Parts: sequence; C-alpha cells; structure tokens
Amino acid sequence: MNPKQRALLDEAHRVSMNQETYYFSSRSAMKRFLAAPLRYCGKLRDPVTQLRFLPTARSPHTSHKGRSFYFESEETRRAFEAAPESLSVRREE
Repeated sequence: MNPKQRALLDEAHRVSMNQETYYFSSRSAMKRFLAAPLRYCGKLRDPVTQLRFLPTARSPHTSHKGRSFYFESEETRRAFEAAPESLSVRREE
C-alpha cells in the first residue's frame, strides 16, 4: 500500500485471499486493505477454474476458515461450497 515501506514477512502482517497472499508493513496498512480489499487486490485466481479475473463488489464471494474467496461466477461459488477443503488449497500453475 506504500511502496516505500517494506512488508513484514510474518503471520501477523499477512492476509490470504483466493490463491494470493498479501504482506503489509504495518497493522494499519493491513486494516486499510481489509476494509476495502477489492480496491487493492487486483486480479485474483478463481479457486475453481483457476482463471484470473478482476473482482468487483458484485462478484460472488464466501469465506472458508477465515479466508475470503471471490469467484468469477455464481456457478463457481457453488462448486467451491460443495468441496471447499479440496478447492481452497493453493495449486501450482
């Protein structure tokens, strides 16, 4: 959020969303991100189709084990909710 500040690579300054991991330089930067993640995240990978897309406020989303997931369609959200344990793990491209 501030390119002049280095991110702290520890769990207290980390947020995972879809298949992406974001690190922050401070708790306040992390709070700003969490208040409006779509403003900052850029393209995400749909956990079902693995296609990258730019989420909007209208994008289907859910959470699983404290992690937010956004989807390119309602169909992929439903597929995720049918098998979240297998679809929430990070996959290699």
